[in-house]
Amino acid sequence: MYGVIATCTVKEDKIAEFEAVVGALAAAVAKDEPENKGFNVFKVRNAPGSYKILEVYTSKDGFKAHVAAPHFQAAQPKMEATFAAPMAVEMMEGL
Repeated sequence: MYGVIATCTVKEDKIAEFEAVVGALAAAVAKDEPENKGFNVFKVRNAPGSYKILEVYTSKDGFKAHVAAPHFQAAQPKMEATFAAPMAVEMMEGL
């Protein structure tokens, strides 16, 4: 297993835009990425504009396929345009 936690800090006036883009991305991941076992987006409580994306893949290659997928390539710049700070990404390997 291979996991990712992405922390996104979104500009206050871009929250609806971010949620629309990341929601469409989550749907595409669920539909088109068989090696993805979870792509969940959470709002951080008591931290307006802060989100965590928790991703689980069967392997590191599954994550590489995710990053190369057309839906990710299309969504990434749209998400980045909403950020108040660079996205922080933690990569994890399962035991």
